[in-house]
Amino acid sequence: MIKTIVGLAFAGIALTPFAEKGSAPSPLPYADVDPIQTSSMKAGSRTGYLVSAASGSSCRIVVAMLGSSDAAARADASCANVYPGLETVTRWSSSSENTVNLITNTGAALLVLGPSDGFAYEAVSPAATQITFSEI
Repeated sequence: MIKTIVGLAFAGIALTPFAEKGSAPSPLPYADVDPIQTSSMKAGSRTGYLVSAASGSSCRIVVAMLGSSDAAARADASCANVYPGLETVTRWSSSSENTVNLITNTGAALLVLGPSDGFAYEAVSPAATQITFSEI
C-alpha cells in the first residue's frame, strides 16, 4: 500500500510539468496582432536605422529623441550614395498622421517617411523614392 502511494506521488510529480504547460500563457501577448506590422519609434530612446535603396546601397542613421515628436538625427556620409542629400539630415520630426519628416541642416524637408510592413519606415514622398528604414 505504501509502495502504491509513493508510486502515485512520484507519477504526479513527474506529470506536473506537462500539466502546467497546457495552462501556460501564450508567449505572444497579442496573438491576434500581425507581428510583421511596423512598430513606431520608442519615445525617449536612441534608435539606429539601416537605410536601404532599391539599388542595393545602404547606410545608417541614428535618431535620438528630443521631445515627443522631435529628434536629432545623424546620418553617415555614405548616405549620399543612398539618396542625394540624405547625409545632411539633422532632424527627425514625427507628425500626427504617423509620418516622419527628415529635415536637412538647412531646414529643408528632404523626405517624408510612412510606416511599412516588414520595415520600420519607407519613403512616401517624393513618390518615386524607393528607400526603406529598418530598425537596428
